[in-house]
Amino acid sequence: MKVLTGSGESAFDRIGRETSAYYLLGVESVAADRYGRTQSLNVKVDQRGLTVRSLTWVTIPKPRAADAVAAPSVRAAPPQPALVAPARPRPGAVQTLVDAFERKDYAAVQIGLRQAPDLANLIRDFHAADRPWPDAPHRTAAFALELAIAGLRSENAFARDEGIKLLAEYNALVRPPSGADSFEALWHWTEVAALEGLTQPDLARPFVEHALQRCPDEPRFHLAVAVVAEQRWRFGAVPSAAEAATIMRLYDAAMALPDTATEARLRAAWFLSRIGRIDQAAVLMAGAKNESGEVQVRYLTDLVRGQVLRGHGELDAAADAFRAALVTWPGAQTARVALMALLVSRGERQEATSLAA
Repeated sequence: MKVLTGSGESAFDRIGRETSAYYLLGVESVAADRYGRTQSLNVKVDQRGLTVRSLTWVTIPKPRAADAVAAPSVRAAPPQPALVAPARPRPGAVQTLVDAFERKDYAAVQIGLRQAPDLANLIRDFHAADRPWPDAPHRTAAFALELAIAGLRSENAFARDEGIKLLAEYNALVRPPSGADSFEALWHWTEVAALEGLTQPDLARPFVEHALQRCPDEPRFHLAVAVVAEQRWRFGAVPSAAEAATIMRLYDAAMALPDTATEARLRAAWFLSRIGRIDQAAVLMAGAKNESGEVQVRYLTDLVRGQVLRGHGELDAAADAFRAALVTWPGAQTARVALMALLVSRGERQEATSLAA
């Protein structure tokens, strides 16, 4: 239960009420269920107005040889046939995407996902079918990530729900028994980068925090936690002093790591400038050099510098910084709109009109 304000009394009260009594439902499994695949569980009740909390997925492992040893008996039991998972064919729409992914035609995969008439059913069909590459789990996990993110991007609530389920499932499936490996770290980084781009912080936060928990030595995940925390205040709302302090502590943690220090500093300064703390932003920007090899970081350097200079009334220098940002990233709308607004405020409407066009 997310506690966004206050000390959480209502959430604790509700937890107390919900755990004061419960029903334990058991699902009897048969031999055919024991084939090591993830299966969905869906609990429904007849009464309206109730909230049902239950497990969503279950995996029943294949029986081990040691488990099959029977107790001693006078007469040996007849040999049992080996369990074979029932075939689960893939529908045509899923197979088309699988084929495109197999031949590395990723543009066709994206087009197919965008044009799918029922994305929710497509993701559900993928989950219900046999895995396309049973001997290449990394490839299957990468393909599942494409489908999950497409679902989360969708405006259809059912597709988003299916995307969340698929993403949650593969968060578990990519974990090797011995601890996070390089593939899991890369998979989580791709997941985190996509979730940041969605700007849905309440959705992204648990996945980003899970990535950091799994890979605590990955600096980018420390920075991602701060970015997602800040995203809640990106569209007009102003955080309280305590909330702003929490966000800055997260950025400070990312600034302490060499690999993310520069970008974390820029993002922290950008956050401070947007909530009106221009002087603090200027302190962070003091001495910042535009020497990064990453286009995004170079762009952010000039964009944030322009924002801070404008806040201090240095409009000529601010305009130069915004123009430099547009040279680095010509299609960036934030720098373009910032420069347009600055030019209009100074009466330079001709250049502003050109930028707007």
